[in-house]
Amino acid sequence: MARRMSRCSFSSLPAESVSGILKAVLEDIVQDDMVTTPEAEHQLLAGGLPFPHTMALVCKRWRDIVSSTPELWTRIFWMVYVHGDQDPHCINSQLEKSGSYPVHLTIINSWCHTRGIRVILQHIAPHLQRLKSLRLANFYEAHRQPHLDTLTGYAPQLESLQLTDGKHIHHCTDLKSRLKLDCPALRIFRVDKIVACNLNHQWLKNNLTHVEFMTISCGSGSNDRIYGARAVTLCQALEAVPRRIPCLTLDNLRLSDSGLASMNKAGVKIGAEQVILCTSIDALTAIDDDCHTIVIEQCDSVHDLQSISLPSSSRSLELDGCGSKEPRRVPDARMWDGDTVTITEQPLFLHRDHLTPPRRAIQ
Repeated sequence: MARRMSRCSFSSLPAESVSGILKAVLEDIVQDDMVTTPEAEHQLLAGGLPFPHTMALVCKRWRDIVSSTPELWTRIFWMVYVHGDQDPHCINSQLEKSGSYPVHLTIINSWCHTRGIRVILQHIAPHLQRLKSLRLANFYEAHRQPHLDTLTGYAPQLESLQLTDGKHIHHCTDLKSRLKLDCPALRIFRVDKIVACNLNHQWLKNNLTHVEFMTISCGSGSNDRIYGARAVTLCQALEAVPRRIPCLTLDNLRLSDSGLASMNKAGVKIGAEQVILCTSIDALTAIDDDCHTIVIEQCDSVHDLQSISLPSSSRSLELDGCGSKEPRRVPDARMWDGDTVTITEQPLFLHRDHLTPPRRAIQ
């Protein structure tokens, strides 16, 4: 007779096992944080509180476990709200609870771009050497005022840095670079197009030696195009990166005809091993011929492929979640001298036969 398997309830697990499970959960959350633009809803898991506060509410035993495990307090998510001045007690308390472990810090301005950032950065500054990832969202004045100078120093563990300001990106004009962090271990770098255009090239050379993923966000506006010399400036910033970027994402990058003409005149191109174009394919003709893989994501204007020359040496093209608002304009066949075309999650009106490589290597 087979022996009945013993059952173990979660409440009977040793404290070390519960702590290990919660650490694994936190690791997954942090990995997602590193590759996503921070939004207010990312803070909330239950009851309006971020991890691990929610875990501490389960029961007294869990509260004791969470309180005695400094690693669980290393993800700090701070929202700047409209009511009153920001109380630094919360962030200081969590920094203390995290002990000497590396921290992952996300700060979102949820209401206004005119206050709050300088005080916040002053509390972060003493902990630069512990920063593992830093995400600042919707702090427009941090780029036009010398607030980022507060974060001047050596951050040897910083692997992910995101400076995004989608709410007010259309207000930015010419901004001097305020970024002075020394972070040679940086692997993931995400910035808005205005920040990218104004980054100091020497800073890029010093800190992006090991970059693996770089993203340039261009806001959600359909008419927010890059014109003339600014397109050249953006390409020159990418060229200042001391290695060929393994994966470059251009999120809604819309290049005007004058921008493309200026790039051609200056002899500059967009270069990376893999280029991901999200929403817009305007930059497709600006990609250099050494790019190995082109990915087009969530684009509803792939009918424009019929009039765009694909880079001659790119060997792989991926269409992910793409379609067309004008399916009649999608070409019956689009010849391309590549190896592989991968088409996933397409609307029904975009068929595999609409883009045909000579070797028919369609996955």
